[in-house]
Amino acid sequence: MNCKIKILGHRGAKAEVLENSKEGFIQAHRLIKEGIDGIEFDVQITSDNQLVLAHDNTLARVCRQQGMIEQLTADYCKKVFFVNTGHRMLTLTEIVPYLYGYNHIELEIKTHPRMDKRKMVNILYQNFCNSELFKLPIVLTSFDIQLLELLKNHKGFREFSRGLLVLSTFKKADLVNSLLRIQAKSVGLKYTLITEEIVSLCHRYGIQVTAWTVNNLKVANRLIDIGVDTIITDNPTLFLKEYG
Repeated sequence: MNCKIKILGHRGAKAEVLENSKEGFIQAHRLIKEGIDGIEFDVQITSDNQLVLAHDNTLARVCRQQGMIEQLTADYCKKVFFVNTGHRMLTLTEIVPYLYGYNHIELEIKTHPRMDKRKMVNILYQNFCNSELFKLPIVLTSFDIQLLELLKNHKGFREFSRGLLVLSTFKKADLVNSLLRIQAKSVGLKYTLITEEIVSLCHRYGIQVTAWTVNNLKVANRLIDIGVDTIITDNPTLFLKEYG
């Protein structure tokens, strides 16, 4: 068994406190003393070019209110989030104080077909320049190959670690070619897609494998046994009792 497995809290600590909320990130941060390695979270762009921490591109699921985040201001999103959940939404720069002390952070950049991806990368860069994000052990991840290529070619992000996220089945050759093209340091695979052969193949090219989202300890043990490097879970407290 891989005793060096990294445990990351999914969207903070999604099963313990509301996902992508300030309170969730505080909860995850408390787990540093228990051995948590880091967290994963998502960013969406708002109408006033802010990056807010949210998985969905609408407020419907979490806040039960209609509205595309790209068409709303950050302040409005925060207000709706608080009124409907009692929790606080953060912008990317506001989460920085709750990231210190981790050794692995996965920042997922959300995109959609209408997005100006170059603009997204430039806004992301501004956020990094206006905070201490550059000093943190962040891997920039996305399902969007084009966005990852833009990050690779951006002078401010060339040296930053990038990770490709994969949701559906794939040909091994296509996966490797995509990872090499964007010079990825990691690949984040839905855990049901992971085999020992895939892990070995990625490791052969120096690419680490992250499994998401794993909430069952038996599944986690199988993944650890075949060499997965990082596990993202909704319930980091439970996993740290087993692997911390």
